[in-house]
Amino acid sequence: MVDSEHVQKNNEALSKLMKNRGAESGSEHLVSRSDFILYMLKDLCLVDDHVVQSLTENFDRLDIDNSGFLTKEDLADGLGGPKAAYRPPPQ
Repeated sequence: MVDSEHVQKNNEALSKLMKNRGAESGSEHLVSRSDFILYMLKDLCLVDDHVVQSLTENFDRLDIDNSGFLTKEDLADGLGGPKAAYRPPPQ
């Protein structure tokens, strides 16, 4: 059984997330699946900011072309092929 105080807390947290993500993306009515999952993992104290930061840095190192997606080429270069120069992600 779900307790109404917990539901209210989650609704408030999600409203805050939607406003924060909306300010970044230009639409306060959209939250991606990955943003929702990450937010809930952090809100439930199942993962901390240091872990998220480390994973983000690892992803950025593998994402050679800074597309925001990993391709077979990114993985080949980053995991065993010739190492391409690290380029920081676009701001």
